[in-house]
Amino acid sequence: DLAGLNMGHLIGPNFHMMKVFGDCDSNYYPETLRRVYFINTPSIFSIGWKMAKKMIDPATLDKMVILGSNFKDELRKVIPPECLPIEYGGTLDYRPLGGGSLKEIKAQVQLPKLYRIDVSYNFSMTLFVNKGTNIGWQFRTKFYDISFGVFYSQTEDGDRTAVLPMKREESHKGLIEGLENAENEGYYTLVWDNSYSWSRGKQLKYLVFLDGKVVDDTDVVSQ
Repeated sequence: DLAGLNMGHLIGPNFHMMKVFGDCDSNYYPETLRRVYFINTPSIFSIGWKMAKKMIDPATLDKMVILGSNFKDELRKVIPPECLPIEYGGTLDYRPLGGGSLKEIKAQVQLPKLYRIDVSYNFSMTLFVNKGTNIGWQFRTKFYDISFGVFYSQTEDGDRTAVLPMKREESHKGLIEGLENAENEGYYTLVWDNSYSWSRGKQLKYLVFLDGKVVDDTDVVSQ
């Protein structure tokens, strides 16, 4: 059940743990899987799936079924109602030992806190990125929107080309998330722009990732 999934679940220890489990299953329990159903898959899932499926054996990949929010009829076709939890369309009143409902257990996962900064005109972050690295981000603002884009240059002071053109995002209405694969080695700059509304400062909360690892000050070339 992937309801509530966001980029924070795909970073650092979580992503590494997923890889370890995948390798263990492939090496020690081959061909024991019948079917896996992913339900309540949000839009961010397609981004995480691009990374995850590279670690999965093709034979196992064929056994995975991706469903959205209309999954109950599909699950009832293969799982008896007495074995299917109530929240998934069955009759089983399931409460795991030491946990709570499945949703309550999932809510216990600790995610990193977003960095916070007040943006009056604009804010940018430049990173040196190797070719093939996944650059991820998530951010939100308080009360008002902000414009966001990603740019590339071969050298630190070179001319920039737009990887993701600037676009006003309604980040005050919900978390904005995205992922871009670096097609070339070089300098990638993430820009949050408030110049169209400079008299009204924006409170920005953000995280940036490189291959699932949260970027900190040691990774930043310039801000």
